[in-house]
Amino acid sequence: EYATVHVKGTLENVAQAWDFLYQDWLPESQYIPIDYPAIEEFIKGPEEIGWETFNLKCRIPVVKNKQL
Repeated sequence: EYATVHVKGTLENVAQAWDFLYQDWLPESQYIPIDYPAIEEFIKGPEEIGWETFNLKCRIPVVKNKQL
């Protein structure tokens, strides 16, 4: 499973999405990250829309915390 945020916007928006996932959503959720890398899944790549605007999904692999 992945915790996912879809981002359309600037590089700052992408950074805010990662901050939200790790600093806000994850601590408040019933999930914990697993030992796999987080990924950025491009919906439209830079070759289509350039490097000024991003359209991607920020994804953290997670499992339900069984201790809760």
